[in-house]
Amino acid sequence: MPFGLCNAPSTFMTLMNAIFREETDQFVIIYIDDILIYSRTWRKHLEHIRVVLEKLRANKLYANEGKSEFGLTRINFLGQVVSADGISPNMQEVEVIVKWEPPMMIKGVRSFIGLAQWYRKYIKGSHGSSNH
Repeated sequence: MPFGLCNAPSTFMTLMNAIFREETDQFVIIYIDDILIYSRTWRKHLEHIRVVLEKLRANKLYANEGKSEFGLTRINFLGQVVSADGISPNMQEVEVIVKWEPPMMIKGVRSFIGLAQWYRKYIKGSHGSSNH
């Protein structure tokens, strides 16, 4: 993206969503500059990777090999762990919440609540909990 473009992340995400419109929620999830490819079988995963790489090449976009990981059965993504077992909290992030120093200013309270709110769905009996 050109330097100085203030909305580059959203512009890039719009481009990626357009390129992967057919694959999104079938076997691809796009979040800003991350492309997650998920599959039920290893054979299907290889096919899905091929489709994604071909679409990137056709649109003159290239994956950064150093930042790419393939064939993982478990990933950390947006503060959660995604695996064949489902979605669960990233315990390293939970540890940050547990060790958080009590905030002394309203801004610190808001920061803590924002971080802890994300994990509310994993706490049994909380308003945001589900059957995780």
